[in-house]
Amino acid sequence: MVGPHDYSGRLPYWVHRMKQGGDVIAPGDRKRQVQIIDVRDLASWVVNRVEERVTGIYNVTGPSYKLTMEELLNTCKDVCNPNTKLIWIEEEFLLNNQIKPWDELPLWLPEALNGAASVNNEKALNEGLSFLPLRQTIEDVNSWLDYKGNSNTSDFATVLSKEKESKIIDAWKQLSR
Repeated sequence: MVGPHDYSGRLPYWVHRMKQGGDVIAPGDRKRQVQIIDVRDLASWVVNRVEERVTGIYNVTGPSYKLTMEELLNTCKDVCNPNTKLIWIEEEFLLNNQIKPWDELPLWLPEALNGAASVNNEKALNEGLSFLPLRQTIEDVNSWLDYKGNSNTSDFATVLSKEKESKIIDAWKQLSR
């Protein structure tokens, strides 16, 4: 779940990091699927199901299409700071350098764990689950961060420090020469 007031740092980390600009680690396979749902979409769907007295077991995640890490990060970049440069780094390199998937780089899971980001949500879609546009969710998170005056990610769960990110990017660039 993502959206404004999300102190987990999942999407807010990426929004905040893109706003800072410069080189940003883009983890793993750019075509890797990512699943997120704006908490407002989830809440609306649940309330509607209760009002209609619909029960059952559903996988309630989004979106309704295959969202890739590349699309997610590029949309964050476009909304927050188009001058940010994404540095795509292979997952093996990140893992070998003790980067913690999901914790330090939210929403990133290595290939071995990626099934967690490809859950079939067709049943919920058939029951009316719908989604705000990704761009709107990112814009709303961005506005919330501005409103709250967040100048760092200290309010969030453990995330990659700027210092560690710079060291990893520098090491990757040296290896890629």
